[in-house]
Amino acid sequence: MVTNNFNEPTYSMTRGSAYILYKKDNEIWIGYSGEFNGNMYPGGHYEDMVNALFEIKTYEDYGLIMHKFNKEHHNYSVFDINHSTLNTYLNKETKNKINLNVEYYKHWFSDYIFFINLTGNNFYFADTEKQLVPSSNGTVTVFNYGKLASVYVCPIIEEIDKDRVSS
Repeated sequence: MVTNNFNEPTYSMTRGSAYILYKKDNEIWIGYSGEFNGNMYPGGHYEDMVNALFEIKTYEDYGLIMHKFNKEHHNYSVFDINHSTLNTYLNKETKNKINLNVEYYKHWFSDYIFFINLTGNNFYFADTEKQLVPSSNGTVTVFNYGKLASVYVCPIIEEIDKDRVSS
């Protein structure tokens, strides 16, 4: 661990954002919260975020669990949960793919972005390395600046080899 001259830990300002993809009225929606600033890297709060996302079964759960995560790790006094239809983010040719290559900093911004797919369908991401990353229902998919970091398929954080998920 890197320490300062006073032997206190130095913390990283690595940012992270969590998203839920879900179906409502036969349309795909995205839920999102404020960005978490600090320690969202692997070995920091990353694993706690992945585990928190696996607790989510509905959009309402998402709000409750993100507020709990905020309170335990960042304790921001103002912390909002929002949602909208996914049309803004979708690839226009396919309605089940988000292209992370398009205006990454406008739409996603964070160092690490975490998605849980609760659409009931397969979903895809085109990452910044031009890989097509599948996401089945219940899967948590994590990207680092738009590049695939990991795919988790069950609550016992089981990582899929990144070479197997590329097309």
